[in-house]
Amino acid sequence: MAKCVIDFGHSNFVLDADKAIKLMELLDTAEVYQQRWRREEEGGSTKHIFAADSVCSIELLSDAKYKMYKLAGKPE
Repeated sequence: MAKCVIDFGHSNFVLDADKAIKLMELLDTAEVYQQRWRREEEGGSTKHIFAADSVCSIELLSDAKYKMYKLAGKPE
């Protein structure tokens, strides 16, 4: 089964292609929640919800590359 790499900014995950597509469809409707810390003199932290520009990206991974990367295992 084909695999996909999903990039969530600081983390990347590998999923079967059909599951990756479902996840991307769900995230397409998601909004961003963000908390910004400010000094107490400035009123403390603020919380924001807004439309996402781009939550993540997806890349198709061939079977050959998947197997090769899988053999490499977890980096030391």
